[in-house]
Amino acid sequence: MFINTDEAKLHARIDQDDEDTLITGLVAAANAYVQQAIGLEAVPEGYTPSPMAKSAALLVFADLYEHREAQSATPL
Repeated sequence: MFINTDEAKLHARIDQDDEDTLITGLVAAANAYVQQAIGLEAVPEGYTPSPMAKSAALLVFADLYEHREAQSATPL
């Protein structure tokens, strides 16, 4: 795992807890994206991500969160 929910919320300056289910899903998607991008089959136990990998995951999370309405499965 590159980032967790608390790190993502801090990065995006989210204070409330009412979107935690959404945020958890977006964090998982951001982590999976970075994992695939750097070519890790699985994240080894005890893995410490590089600052660049953490930053990438935070940027992906922020983009997904900011444009969450555009990520809808149903066309508008």
